[in-house]
Amino acid sequence: RIYKAVYDNDFLINYAIAKDHREAGITGAMKNNYGCTDNPVGTHGTEWNKENSPFAGTRLCVPAFYKNIDRHAPFILNILDALTGVYQGGPLSGKVFHANTLAVSRDPVALDSYLLQMINHARGKKEFSLIGTHDGRTPEGHPNASFLRVASENHEMGSLSMDNLQKYDLTSNPAEYNPPVLEKSLSRISEVRGSKDAYQLQVFLDNSKRNHVIESRIEDERGKLIRSFASTSTISSSAVLEWDHRNDDQVSVREGIYTWYVSVDGRLHSGTINDFQS
Repeated sequence: RIYKAVYDNDFLINYAIAKDHREAGITGAMKNNYGCTDNPVGTHGTEWNKENSPFAGTRLCVPAFYKNIDRHAPFILNILDALTGVYQGGPLSGKVFHANTLAVSRDPVALDSYLLQMINHARGKKEFSLIGTHDGRTPEGHPNASFLRVASENHEMGSLSMDNLQKYDLTSNPAEYNPPVLEKSLSRISEVRGSKDAYQLQVFLDNSKRNHVIESRIEDERGKLIRSFASTSTISSSAVLEWDHRNDDQVSVREGIYTWYVSVDGRLHSGTINDFQS
């Protein structure tokens, strides 16, 4: 059953996260709507993937489910968050890629096709087999995103083509960004970027030349303090923070998901650290 709240809206804006999927191949704009049902696990149905199964499976159900919701509360825009995504092991966790991309479209097929392109680009760099839109699985056993082909060819829901793709680079000069100078201190932080030895986070500050106080700490998924950093101050318009994977006892921490909290002049920001090896 679809939640009643869906029918109470004149329209919907669909916001999806970029991930591969162990049953659907990928999960983006179309499959994101499985969360509108009171039984999201049942709409997947592991039995659907078995040979000679009488059930349709995600291959046929993803397009039909999207069309059914769109009929009652039209999707006026689909948004794909691919700042960070998962290219292998999704949807709950897995190997990540950093596309630093936000994509928007009214065409769910085109948007999911672009997602498939990004995921395959990341998979190719790590020598994983590419996910297709034909039925079946990759040589490694990863399911293909066949629902995309079904949505385009059988339901005429959109285009698999990338011919109308328009790109805008908003990050060519990120260091030149400066928040406006106001009475109160303004600041923002970048996404967390990892390297072999450390994670870095950039703090952007207003160019008021006032003394900015920066405090930061790192906590695990349960809110346990992992690392606290000494308070620093600067009159510069930017600062770079770094974490070397170690706790306050200088012991290397295990892989996991961590949150980096950064306070600038009392204004709290946070960023996510995916410390699983990608």
